[in-house]
Amino acid sequence: MTDYRGWAAGLQAAGYATSQQYSEKLIGLIEKYQLYIYDSPGPQPAALGADSAMDYARYGWVKSFRMEGFARDGRKIFLNNGKKCIVARKSDNLRKLADLFDISQKRLKKINDLPYSGSLQPGQVLYLEAKRRNAEVKTHTVEKGETLYEISQRYGIKLKILCRRNGMSPGIMPYTGQVLSLR
Repeated sequence: MTDYRGWAAGLQAAGYATSQQYSEKLIGLIEKYQLYIYDSPGPQPAALGADSAMDYARYGWVKSFRMEGFARDGRKIFLNNGKKCIVARKSDNLRKLADLFDISQKRLKKINDLPYSGSLQPGQVLYLEAKRRNAEVKTHTVEKGETLYEISQRYGIKLKILCRRNGMSPGIMPYTGQVLSLR
């Protein structure tokens, strides 16, 4: 019932449409407007407003991530550097996210290089899969106020690797304009 591609092809094959590109156009519209979310058993689009502008205040670069789909609670799942990630909401904590994504809190902390307390900030990027050793781009020029942790999350690379590659330790604050190697 949720195979919208199959239904579109079936409608065209049954002679419902006169256009030879009917199924392609229909599938294109469904994907463009993400109408497939109506097929999911979880919250419907009216509940999806929780990804407010506030979520992106500190991590605006998340807007460049590719949207991969939706979680059971309606939040967006993104793909960055080939790895699935989400944006934390104001009401999130590690236990809630671990339950939602069927992953242990310990693993979630490890994947995201979080300290023992693991407190979350709204808008913070959290990966659901282990980050990579290399980013898709070679370098990053540090902007005012950026931390190594934020840069690591931005490019989906392990913090330990980023630090080692640039001769730094996690607590060091990079200076504005510094060029960091990401590969």
